[in-house]
Amino acid sequence: LGIAKLGETATLIASLGSDLDGRNLFECLKENKVDTSGIFMHEDAPSGHAYVHVQADSESSISVFGGANALLTVSQIIEKEALFAGASCCLLETEIAQPVILQTAKIAKKHGLKVIMKPCAISTIDSNLLQYTDILVPNQKEAQKLVPQYKSVEEQADYFYRRGVKTVIITLADHGCYKRDKNGGIFFPAIPVSPVDATGAADSFVATLAVYLSKGKPINEAIKYATCAAGLSTMRHGVPPSLVDRDTLETYYSVHHLELQERRL
Repeated sequence: LGIAKLGETATLIASLGSDLDGRNLFECLKENKVDTSGIFMHEDAPSGHAYVHVQADSESSISVFGGANALLTVSQIIEKEALFAGASCCLLETEIAQPVILQTAKIAKKHGLKVIMKPCAISTIDSNLLQYTDILVPNQKEAQKLVPQYKSVEEQADYFYRRGVKTVIITLADHGCYKRDKNGGIFFPAIPVSPVDATGAADSFVATLAVYLSKGKPINEAIKYATCAAGLSTMRHGVPPSLVDRDTLETYYSVHHLELQERRL
């Protein structure tokens, strides 16, 4: 949905129940011009749910019920391989089984796609999966959960980089984000906003990053766009209403981009 709101083509491979929630989600995607040909509907399982609790500081705590989302299989990913042809990026999250994610990443690399993965709701990650990941985008809490032996964001990013991830971006809420790649480590500032609900900020960040990389922008510039989109998304409640459109993002970026200077350590 975040990609579609930025005016680009997005195809979703997913698994939904045929209950009211599943049908509503399906129609919402179609109405927003997301390609739904990769969605599997299940008559015998309820749709997955994420129960979001917005805290006083606008950060969110999320409890997940897998439902039909947990029924997505390796064979179904293989069945939808044609959807990878001609794409530029493959966005992955880890609330489905890691063997399914790994198969998806393998097919994506076979077709020359850039693989961007958001690790969430896990405490361990398949080392083989890291080898297929071009860009890993955990937030600071997720990075800490995956590598509790490392306390600093620099050490956490370096760990994933040394295990094969080409670029690691650890998002730091209102402190911006930290990127580690072959050129070393660099910090990007957040935009100054008064947040009301941080739910969906990561979705906005990753979607925007993928869109601007697919448009040929250098990664540092794509990160600045993504940082703006994530910050702007926190100024509205909910996720679909808060995902930024291209005109809003481009206007904000054109006015404020000189304030978003990255800094090296």
